[in-house]
Amino acid sequence: MGNWESEFEAILRPHLILLDRDAELAADLELREAGIDSLALIELLIAIEDGYGVVFPDELLNRQTFQTPASLWRVVSGLREDLSRHPVG
Repeated sequence: MGNWESEFEAILRPHLILLDRDAELAADLELREAGIDSLALIELLIAIEDGYGVVFPDELLNRQTFQTPASLWRVVSGLREDLSRHPVG
């Protein structure tokens, strides 16, 4: 299991349609192999942005960001840190 919040896993898991519900979410799981296709990717992106109040800049919308739960969590964590240092509004 990764070092992420349970909220992150709760947002991510419903999009991993090929991962058994009781299976551990491994940090190095290939998200594509777990059922993330292009439509699921967009839905996941929206769910994360809504859930965490962040916006993914275009340069982070790439295969590396959405490769594994660990890579995605690193990006989400970084966006949250940026937001806490530079609040909008």
